[in-house]
Amino acid sequence: MVTQKRPDPKPLCWFEIPVKDTLKARKFYAELFGWTYQEFKEFESDYWIINSGEGSLNGGFVKSKNGVSSGGIILFLHVVNIQKVITQAIQLGGSIVEEESTITKETGNHAKIMDLDGNTIGLWSE
Repeated sequence: MVTQKRPDPKPLCWFEIPVKDTLKARKFYAELFGWTYQEFKEFESDYWIINSGEGSLNGGFVKSKNGVSSGGIILFLHVVNIQKVITQAIQLGGSIVEEESTITKETGNHAKIMDLDGNTIGLWSE
């Protein structure tokens, strides 16, 4: 039997919650889960970093550009080469949601792809 080498698992590193109104979302999640926030002005005009607790995965609220929420939380995976992952996703039947772009020089790059069932997956690289 031929054993095919499996790629190393890519760790979850971030989540994004698309929302219509970041003020309402912040109030809801703060009251429900005790989350705290910090505005991130360098990335998008209305983006808030979420602190979800000590030792927990953190993320952000992103205000949808067209006023419509995608209806799902986006998980980001840490990858070494975003373009390589995008190429492989397309070869496997996936598609591009957002091309690779720089968040900030210090923060790194990100992109979004779509799987075979319409789920958006975020990619992040240093």
